[in-house]
Amino acid sequence: MKTLGKAILGVFGVFVGLVVLIVVIGLAASGSSGETVSGEEHGQVVEGEGNFAAYVRASGIISEYQESEYNADKKYKGKTVLVFGVCKGGVQMDFADNPFISLDTEGFTSLNASLVADDQALSVIRDGSKVWVVCKGRGEVIKSPMFGNCRVTKIE
Repeated sequence: MKTLGKAILGVFGVFVGLVVLIVVIGLAASGSSGETVSGEEHGQVVEGEGNFAAYVRASGIISEYQESEYNADKKYKGKTVLVFGVCKGGVQMDFADNPFISLDTEGFTSLNASLVADDQALSVIRDGSKVWVVCKGRGEVIKSPMFGNCRVTKIE
């Protein structure tokens, strides 16, 4: 009986994995407007960094998506944003061996930032690093905001 339960759980895990894969591929293929967001609401905007008037905390973006995916997508999806957050787990690899980091993880929710593979900063980022990345918003997958084509601008 335990073997049957494990088999069912394994099939369910594969199904969920395939759904996530399809959604991520769809988000990666979606077009973008190329607009830039420097952040202005929810109190997550912090004093300027680099060429941006302000940057947005990853935790603030997560909160905005929890409040309204529709409104957060209007604000971030397809737009370039300077995001700050604390890295959880260092640089990881996705299903296609592309590097990404999870920022401001709380429970099962985090902001996932897919990194440009040739970014020299990849070898420096560790669990607990404070990281600033310039990314393009890609929407939300399973309650986690997704950002892509990210370049690291600063690490502490």
